[in-house]
Amino acid sequence: MPETAVFAAALVDKYTLEKRAVSTGKGEKSDIPKAFDRITRRIALSGLIKYHKKVICFYYTRGKTPGGETAMQTKHYRFKRRFFIILGIFIVCTIAFIALMVSCTDTHKEEAKKAKEVPVHKASLVCFGDDLFHDTVYQAYAGDGYDFSPIFEHVKKDIQKADIACINQETMPVKSGYSGYPLFGTPIQIIDTLHDVGFDVVLQASNHSADKGSGAIRTMLRYWKEHYPEVKVLGAHRTEEDANKIKVLKKNGMTFALLNYTYDLNGLSLPAGKEYMIDMLDEEHKDKQGKVIRRER
Repeated sequence: MPETAVFAAALVDKYTLEKRAVSTGKGEKSDIPKAFDRITRRIALSGLIKYHKKVICFYYTRGKTPGGETAMQTKHYRFKRRFFIILGIFIVCTIAFIALMVSCTDTHKEEAKKAKEVPVHKASLVCFGDDLFHDTVYQAYAGDGYDFSPIFEHVKKDIQKADIACINQETMPVKSGYSGYPLFGTPIQIIDTLHDVGFDVVLQASNHSADKGSGAIRTMLRYWKEHYPEVKVLGAHRTEEDANKIKVLKKNGMTFALLNYTYDLNGLSLPAGKEYMIDMLDEEHKDKQGKVIRRER
């Protein structure tokens, strides 16, 4: 039986032991202090003492570590311990990463859900024209007091169903001096009909806008303002101040800018200083109204 020494000691720090009791396996006391110092140095150098401020017991035999393992077994133990520590750290990091990815995914889903919840605004639009009256047309309704509503009988439901209904009134409504081609003047009762069937927007700038002169333009605009101010009349103006404004229409949570131009007046012209009365499709008008739109947007 190999000689075995049994030591009980209290660990003060990593490399220092406080001696408590010493004996040999044979029940004899031998050169214990030297053996103790030699063994504790080996144990300290082997890195096996890892506990702090605890009472420990260890066994020593020649050629072996206090636990009875060989040096190779000790290295294997240390390798396994480090491996499992690293493996544990890897597992913890992996779980943390997966949790982070799940959290990010949930955040993206919430953002996508909120984006879907943003209200979508829609509006339907119908446009009619040209509403151009030759003399044979308005004369056919003279006996009914110029009630032109039968003309729109088959499209009235579509007009009233739409969120926004527009019509291009090609010829100028007048109170007297009705006429057909080439200088048109349409009975002013057409304004009543356009309102009654449900039009929201009337385009009045056309190549026939000056057929009856600037006086007819003012009369037409006054009639709309006095009887149906809620209807937007575009392309014609009584004042320069009005010409510098952009008419807008709000519908279903949206705001629409309304513009109307004519390319020509069939060779006619407006009085000097009154050119603003009809919106012309030229660079001056487009630049001016474009700036107004950008300013008011």
